[in-house]
Amino acid sequence: MSYESQSRTLTSPRFTQLLAPWGLGILTIVVLLVATALFSWEVVEGGEPDLRQTLGGVVLLVHLPAVLSYAVGTWVAGAVHRAPSKDHGRRHLAALLVPAAAVQLFAFLSALPGPSLIGVLIALVDLFVGCALGYGLDRLRRR
Repeated sequence: MSYESQSRTLTSPRFTQLLAPWGLGILTIVVLLVATALFSWEVVEGGEPDLRQTLGGVVLLVHLPAVLSYAVGTWVAGAVHRAPSKDHGRRHLAALLVPAAAVQLFAFLSALPGPSLIGVLIALVDLFVGCALGYGLDRLRRR
């Protein structure tokens, strides 16, 4: 194999190497979101109705679990992403961020009758903070 064809092989898109990180990232995020939603429902139903009426309660029951779910899903996607595609910065970033963005996009599209502007902005903040935490965890793991 010549140097030119080897170089072309390493820089060509490796779509199949992105499927495993995307699939496991999406699965992790969805499972964690469902688990935390069930836990939150049990807490609210179990006699803590004032939690959902305060800002701290809403952050604790809705936004913190969403951020942690996105962070863990992003970290898992980075953990299963393999070289040589992992060594390419943009491909690795795509492997990390696409699962969380796909889950959030699905949530936006499935919301009826449509999310409000403030709801979209808060969800995007949850997404950004979770992905940033997951990216940081992945960077720490790669050292």
